[in-house]
Amino acid sequence: MTLYNGKPAEGAIVSVEQSTWFRIPTTLAKIICDRRGCFIRCTNKYLFSNYDLHVRVKRQYSEGKLLCKMDASFMLSIKTVVKSTNKEIAIDLGRVDLITIPNVRKICQPRRSSKKKI
Repeated sequence: MTLYNGKPAEGAIVSVEQSTWFRIPTTLAKIICDRRGCFIRCTNKYLFSNYDLHVRVKRQYSEGKLLCKMDASFMLSIKTVVKSTNKEIAIDLGRVDLITIPNVRKICQPRRSSKKKI
């Protein structure tokens, strides 16, 4: 479940990537969170290497009169992924709160409103 400050992160885009031996990132899955902040998805792509998985979460939301964009990313250990894959169970990330991830970038800008003359 993806949260932001204790509330569900509705509409957040979660992408899971893994680098190949040539350090080229390959997207394994791209998921959009539902209104509860949940995402359940299995990939049909194989793991390419022994590098850890890179999970990136992007979210765009309004906060008053501001339009805010968030970008958070964290690493998921390949040992956890392989252990879950061998037992044929889904990886449970638990509750991921975007506030608690160390390298969160948040940019807020005023909305651009176009005034049309009638």
